[in-house]
Amino acid sequence: FILQSDNAEEYTSSDFECKLRERNVKHQYSSSFEPSQNGRAERSIRLVSQMLRSLSLFANLPDNLWCYAAKHAGYLLDRLPTSANDGFKSPYEVLHGAPPSYQDCKILGCLVHFYEHKSG
Repeated sequence: FILQSDNAEEYTSSDFECKLRERNVKHQYSSSFEPSQNGRAERSIRLVSQMLRSLSLFANLPDNLWCYAAKHAGYLLDRLPTSANDGFKSPYEVLHGAPPSYQDCKILGCLVHFYEHKSG
């Protein structure tokens, strides 16, 4: 795998570089302040942002829960087929070699009833 990023501080720490080496990930840098050189990542960020906004609006989530909408958007996008992969496979399928199970997918912001069992 190859990770391409700009020279942002969060991608240049020695801890981050160590984690990449442990996982045999090659790290390539693009020029700073040149988003056109990092087009695929910029497109992915825009896609996650758009899905995050849509999920948040649909679920009527308060602003302080945006991180859960972002995590849910990433989870869904990893499991959706894309023309960017051979055979219109999902990123999950490319990484794991088998199609994902969609039974784990939940609706963000769905009503939950909490029951606390009291012993005795």
